Amino acid sequence: MTILSQGDPGWRNAPHAGLAASTAWFQLGSAYLTAGAASDAAYCFRQGLDALGERYATLDVVDDTDQKIAAAEELLAKGR
Repeated sequence: MTILSQGDPGWRNAPHAGLAASTAWFQLGSAYLTAGAASDAAYCFRQGLDALGERYATLDVVDDTDQKIAAAEELLAKGR
């Protein structure tokens, strides 16, 4: 097993690096949401989804994430 450090650019390609980054974005977004900063929370959640990537499920899974994001962004635009 090779141990990668953050100084090594290869750490981004480590297995589960996207999951770790996504989890960190989720935690930060949750803190913003608790503080009432919905727009900042939404930004963090979007970054977390981007970090996770699109290859996290098998091909038979129906993913409606984009629809839920669109609905949430619509509510944010209305001030909710």
